[in-house]
Amino acid sequence: MLRMQDPARTHGSRRKRLPAALALASTLLAAAAACGGDEGGSPRSGNTDAEVDPIKVSLLYYGNGENEYDLLWKNGAIAALDKAYPDAYELQEVTDVPFDEQMTQIIDQAFTQGADIVIEDIGGGELTNAACAKHPEGICIANHPQPEDALPENMAGFIPRIWEMYYLQGVLAGSLTESNEIGWIAPFDVNFDTTYTNSLALGCQSVNPDCVLRRTVINSFLDPAAARAAGKALINEGVDVLAGFQDDTTVQTVAKENDVWTFGLYRPMQDVAGDKYITAGLFQPNIEEHITTVLEQYRDGEVTIEPITLYDPVFDEFGPNVTEEAKKAFEAAQQEVSGRSPFFQGPIYDSDGKLRVKEGESLPDSVPYAQWDWFVEGVEGAN
Repeated sequence: MLRMQDPARTHGSRRKRLPAALALASTLLAAAAACGGDEGGSPRSGNTDAEVDPIKVSLLYYGNGENEYDLLWKNGAIAALDKAYPDAYELQEVTDVPFDEQMTQIIDQAFTQGADIVIEDIGGGELTNAACAKHPEGICIANHPQPEDALPENMAGFIPRIWEMYYLQGVLAGSLTESNEIGWIAPFDVNFDTTYTNSLALGCQSVNPDCVLRRTVINSFLDPAAARAAGKALINEGVDVLAGFQDDTTVQTVAKENDVWTFGLYRPMQDVAGDKYITAGLFQPNIEEHITTVLEQYRDGEVTIEPITLYDPVFDEFGPNVTEEAKKAFEAAQQEVSGRSPFFQGPIYDSDGKLRVKEGESLPDSVPYAQWDWFVEGVEGAN
């Protein structure tokens, strides 16, 4: 989920949740009795005798562990642990981890107190790297690890190709809109949101050259009142497709109340979005697949997965009223762009009309990954 350098960010007796303000005390509850064993190991190497030595995992959340985003990671991590270590793991959850130097200290402490693997959903970047580099015997799984040229060897991070996901959602939006205006509720004015905004706009324009994206920033991942106000304002301005990157279902609820099209986020959301639900990018399959791969490699003795792994997006089923025309446009675009690298092809103009990517050239993938700092033509509300 998935964050890019975020500015903020149930399983019975197997887990214990701690707020970040508390020390990471060694109060983990074991799923199976642990015997002794060699705690050493080379970088990216794991334990080959999981039956007698339960793996210890610390899972760090940006929020309280119960919002839509944190739940993705919780459910994905538990599903992966159940597959790789069905009767031999200890999971500690740490909530409300701040996006500052305390995050580095919390990760460092988790390893010091015996964690084999630390998973964070925050997108801590250098904050995560600093702690991981101190503990080469352990493994870090990070959401959107960066900077790319300074990752420790024991990083096993990943990200879905979110630019592809939003581009394809833009294709659907451009096929369904009648006003030629779509709305985007942005969490923060930062690079990752620029990528989401531009991807959505370019996808829309690929099937509807008159498409305009109206953007509003609310400076939060989780502010229902602000998201509601922003959504209603965008709808009053004429948008008939509403989307946003929020960690609750306010965007979908507002869209349903005002009879406009909308997308789910993280999970299927037709239950809250209603008859004009389009689809959703489903992040949990990627999270579960990635963590499972790392855990199984660690269990078998060596983690060989790359420090950054990209995954193709997974989508929910179409909503009940998505037109056949929109479905066909989506399927054609998906076939064209799936796995394409570099992804964005010129010509691309910015919101001031300046040619940024010439025809026949491509935007390097490093730009949508973490460096996009300008908006494409057709985005209104760009700062």
